[in-house]
Amino acid sequence: MKDANCLPSHTADARVIHETYTTEMSRVGADMTIKRTGSAMPSILIVDDEHQIRQLIRTTFEEAGYRVAEASNGRDALEQYRLQPADVVITDILMPDQDGLECITVLRRESPSVKIIAITGGSDMIGVLGFLDVAKMLGAHSTLQKPFEMKALLDAAESALLA
Repeated sequence: MKDANCLPSHTADARVIHETYTTEMSRVGADMTIKRTGSAMPSILIVDDEHQIRQLIRTTFEEAGYRVAEASNGRDALEQYRLQPADVVITDILMPDQDGLECITVLRRESPSVKIIAITGGSDMIGVLGFLDVAKMLGAHSTLQKPFEMKALLDAAESALLA
């Protein structure tokens, strides 16, 4: 049985995602306020090949006061970032066309100050390292293994903005 407070690693059941979001938002409540200085709303670019995951993360961050853009793969994310840079990029690792590790590498090279959060439901290894370990080595500010609580993702974004 899935934990109702976590982002599922697979999105086959839209009802689970909706229940996850509803439960998490009511549990998080007032903790979603942005703890930052300045008046500009921070911007987030969500990169994930699963539409339902992007929607869940989008809604969470919009309700927390962020401007949100989306991309379905690393290639589209890079094009979008070059046109409209985001304060924080949240990228899945395993995606078609261009994966998250390639995206992190290019983002870090082209924009060294960008804050990156890597997420994945995959547990495969590259040699002796997991995907999230490699993402961290390539420059991700933080990493989260799916399933994760939405509050953990919000906290990771807050931490990245303050870093």
